[in-house]
Amino acid sequence: MAVVVAGDLSRWFGSTEFADVTVRFVLEGTGAPPTADADAGSEQGPGEERPLQRRRLCGSPALRELPAHRIVLAQGSTWARAALGKAWKTKDGALDILLGSEGELEAAELVLRMIYHAAREPGKLLSGVAQATMLQVMALADQLGATGPEAAAAAALAAAPALEWQSILALASLPPVRTRSPTLAPLMARVADAVLARFDSCLDSIWRNKDRAATLRALPFGALRALLTDPRTAASSEEMAFYTAAAWLSANGARASERDEAALVECIRLPGLHSLYSATAAQSSEWVTRHVTAAKLHATAAAGAAPRELRAGLLAAARCPRGCQLLARPPAPAGEGAAEIVWELTGEQVAAMGEGRGVPPPPLGQMPLVSGGLVWRGHLRFGAKSGFGPSAVDAVISARGPPGAASFAACVKLTAECSPLSARPPVTSAYSAYVSSFGMGPQQPYETAAQSFGLTSSKPEAVLCSVLGRVAGATETPYMPGGQLVGRPGGYPTSATGPVRITVRIQFLA
Repeated sequence: MAVVVAGDLSRWFGSTEFADVTVRFVLEGTGAPPTADADAGSEQGPGEERPLQRRRLCGSPALRELPAHRIVLAQGSTWARAALGKAWKTKDGALDILLGSEGELEAAELVLRMIYHAAREPGKLLSGVAQATMLQVMALADQLGATGPEAAAAAALAAAPALEWQSILALASLPPVRTRSPTLAPLMARVADAVLARFDSCLDSIWRNKDRAATLRALPFGALRALLTDPRTAASSEEMAFYTAAAWLSANGARASERDEAALVECIRLPGLHSLYSATAAQSSEWVTRHVTAAKLHATAAAGAAPRELRAGLLAAARCPRGCQLLARPPAPAGEGAAEIVWELTGEQVAAMGEGRGVPPPPLGQMPLVSGGLVWRGHLRFGAKSGFGPSAVDAVISARGPPGAASFAACVKLTAECSPLSARPPVTSAYSAYVSSFGMGPQQPYETAAQSFGLTSSKPEAVLCSVLGRVAGATETPYMPGGQLVGRPGGYPTSATGPVRITVRIQFLA
């Protein structure tokens, strides 16, 4: 029958009175592997690793020694109870607690002090303690099987006004056996909130900002999994979740295991992928095919096209990954999921391009557009010149598959729109007469070209002709005498309008 010590034991901390063991904090070095006694009391899931405290390692220098009481240590730590059992015998009556560095000494002493303060709200001992130290307290308490100090540290972090980003990353890196603990539930909920807020709750926003993209690639696996499995994470399409997982794996291939790959596959709602994307990008990505057969991918594509009431049965019959049963993600906020490439041209650039000279400007934005799980790039070029009018301006749009995919295919409709960036300038009486012949008024954005394309990894480029100043389907492009581009009836010469915006929108076709 175990002996239970009740009441306030705080006054016995560090006391030599009735002390029958010396606790020594020592630096971990090379030595013998963990003993069976030291491993006793460990709780971990099958196949999941968990660091364990070990007995003393010969030659390890002691950082500090404290008198202690075996009965108190055994009550507060399952590891200590096993280590101080019947087989415990040392010449000097010492019990060594191993530390990875001298920086863990403060946390180790706090854990020991909190064991003695179990009846006096041990969490109060953490007031004013740095978050990094509290994380060390949690880690060491877990290794010692000291549930009281671990719970107190988790509660203190959960109650902190704000979690530091490094603390969030460290907590997200904890093994699942710990994150699933009810003791850590409130803290891990805060971690999930912080990760979601870091990326504005939307996968599309990650790939429109260099800093966010770099942060995503540097995430520990646990944080990425939390982001992809959070039901609040929005996306314009499930292909964006696939691309996010593929991009992370591409950046972390050296430290990503096959277990990580399998877990990421579980995060993807495979029935939500377009059939072309599933049949090309997904089936040509090794991180997917190592864990999902081609037959199961076909089954998920079929389930995605089936009525909702039949989908669950089809997926269950094919034994598809659990992620296939998850509900669709929330749609991306207006603007975040917009698939468009934009150029802005000054009046001088418009005039120069109308004459077939100069260098077209690059598109706006920090980085290439990522939409529909593909990477899109665009540039303007001079097109064919017709008669006495100015040169046409074409938009060349190219696509690339997600990282690691050997192929891709997509059917898209590209639509170009032209709009002025400044107010209509004053006109002369001579010009007014010319404008009136067209019935021109204030210029509004208007469509200049539209066409559907089938893009593949072997033919990834599409050319949308005459995106500046020509109206799709028009038989005649109106020009001012002398070759100045008017745009269309209802507009006015671009040489007079000043800056112009060209927008090419990408619409995915089923």
